[in-house]
Amino acid sequence: MSKQPEKTYRPWDPERYRHEAQSPAAKLPAGDLVFFLLDTVPQLNLRCFYAPYETETRGAPPFDPAMMVCLLLYAYCVGVFSSRKIAWACERNLAFMAIVGQERPDFRTISDFRKQHLEPFKEVFVQVVRLAGEAGLVKLGKVATDGTKIQGNASRHKAMSYGYMQKAVERLREEIEALVTAA
Repeated sequence: MSKQPEKTYRPWDPERYRHEAQSPAAKLPAGDLVFFLLDTVPQLNLRCFYAPYETETRGAPPFDPAMMVCLLLYAYCVGVFSSRKIAWACERNLAFMAIVGQERPDFRTISDFRKQHLEPFKEVFVQVVRLAGEAGLVKLGKVATDGTKIQGNASRHKAMSYGYMQKAVERLREEIEALVTAA
C-alpha cells in the first residue's frame, strides 16, 4: 500500500512580494491593514480550510487557503463583498495585489471558496477582529455617517461590565455572521 502524496497548493509567499523591486507593498503606507493581515493569517489555525483539499488529487493545484482567507478578510474589512469586485481589485488595487501577488483568483474561485468555507470563515473573522482590537487597530462599535453634525457627550468614566462585554462579543459575532451571509 503506497502512501498518497501530500496535497500541493499554488505557491503563496507574501514576504517575497514585499521585497520585489516593483512590489505593491512598497508603495503602501507601513501601518496599512493589509500588513497586519499578512502577518496574522499565517499564525491562525486554518486546518479546517485545508481539509477539503487534502483528498482531492484531480486538477491543477488550488490556491493556498491561507491566501484566500487573507484576501476575503481584507476585502470584508474595506467593504468589498462582491466576488467580482474582489477579483477586479486583485488586478488593480495595490493592497489586494500585495496579498495575492501574481496568483490572482477569478471571481468564481473566490465565490466557491466563500460558499465552501462559510462557517469556519465566520470564526476566523471573529478571531482576527479580536486580535486587531487587542493590537489597537480597531475600535469596536457602531459608526454611521450621513453628514449630520452632532455634539458628542460620551463619558470617559463609563465602564464596561463583564456581562456587557459578553453581550458585545455576541452582538459582534451576529453582525459578522450577517455580513458574511449578506456577501
